[in-house]
Amino acid sequence: MKKISFLFLFLLFDIALLSATPVIPLNPDDFQYCVVIDGPIKNNTLYQLRLTDDILKKSNAACGDIRLFSQDKKEIPYGIIENEHPSEVIETYPLEIIKYTDDKASGIIDLKLPEKYQPISLIDLDIADRDFKKDIILYGSHDGMIWDSLVKEPIYDFSSQIDLRKTEITFKKADYRFYRIKLTDTQTAVDAGKAIKLKYESLDFSVTNIQNKKLRINKVVGRTGSKGDKIITYDEASFANFSINTDKNHNTVIILEAALPFDRIYFDISNPYYYRNLGLYYSDTGKDDSFRLLNRSSIYTFPLSGLMETKNYIAYTAVKHRYYKFVIENKNNPLLEIRNIRFQWVQKNLYFVALNDAEKYSLCFGNNVVNRPAYDLQSFISQDNWFRQKYEILSTTQVRQNVNYVPKLPTDKKAKFEKLILTAVVIVMVVGIGYWLYRLARKTNKQD
Repeated sequence: MKKISFLFLFLLFDIALLSATPVIPLNPDDFQYCVVIDGPIKNNTLYQLRLTDDILKKSNAACGDIRLFSQDKKEIPYGIIENEHPSEVIETYPLEIIKYTDDKASGIIDLKLPEKYQPISLIDLDIADRDFKKDIILYGSHDGMIWDSLVKEPIYDFSSQIDLRKTEITFKKADYRFYRIKLTDTQTAVDAGKAIKLKYESLDFSVTNIQNKKLRINKVVGRTGSKGDKIITYDEASFANFSINTDKNHNTVIILEAALPFDRIYFDISNPYYYRNLGLYYSDTGKDDSFRLLNRSSIYTFPLSGLMETKNYIAYTAVKHRYYKFVIENKNNPLLEIRNIRFQWVQKNLYFVALNDAEKYSLCFGNNVVNRPAYDLQSFISQDNWFRQKYEILSTTQVRQNVNYVPKLPTDKKAKFEKLILTAVVIVMVVGIGYWLYRLARKTNKQD
């Protein structure tokens, strides 16, 4: 009886151990790869570290397995931010209307910036009218006497039928104080008046009675740039060796092990002209039946009006996948001669505040069990403000493999293993309790 009770208590203790999941601090030996960050590193200083393509290839898709360690193997908080920021603080200036003349064919407005201004690249017209289309010629002048032609483009409004309106004039940034706007009527006359018609698949758009009317311009403002302008720094990696074959439909099939994210993929093609549809697929194993569609696009080079129109890239933002497959539809055309494939992505930088003076830190990665960390620093250094911070730049050594690394079971496999052990323990408990009840019943029968 005592043995049975002891077994029961032992099994309960085993279940408690399996249920507990102690949190053990990570150290560099928990990761397959490391790079050294050379110092000197100064306490309480903000640093920027570029994540090279070698680091991105060997870390997981979201860089969630990256950890930063001090020399005494303490984990250092960090944040990963893409290298893009607004091009500038946009300045807006009112343009004073100093002269207006018109005739039956056109209207001319002369404008002037304030005495203190920065060069502008956009003029916005505040127009209350609806349903119009005008051609605009913009001129610039330093003295209001000699005028340089800057740009010719239309302004329009079709809001009675569709939300389509343009009242901005964009041009190359110019240091003129005086501007002249010449408005002329767009020639769209038809028998039934003015009309614009567009029909494509399910879209049927028609705006009639576009009047050659005089516009009421309430005010004019100039801006130093567009609100959406950004400065973006890209990293890239090129591949010249890849698997290229032709399938039964005469399609070119390229399989490339890249293990990189991308925002654009460029193709170096030697054919003089072409237009091909292309399917982009991804896989993390490379097996034939594992590829999944990511994007469809087209690439082309052909002459148009004396100029060569070229689009030799796929524009799409994707996280890292190990394998990519490109299926180029050739139809009856000759195969494309592809010499090189180039991946381009927004540069990723790691930011951290040093917690002590040190000669070097270690950046480690390559662990399929750990989860993405959550640090307080990520709330203070973000995509919206990193470019306003004062930081120093550090660099890394080459990626080295950690000889002390021992692979651990992935979380899902570990959970399955623990479930199997728990099931075995429960079975043993049930058998033990059943045996104990059997012995107890026999003993009771003998006493009776």
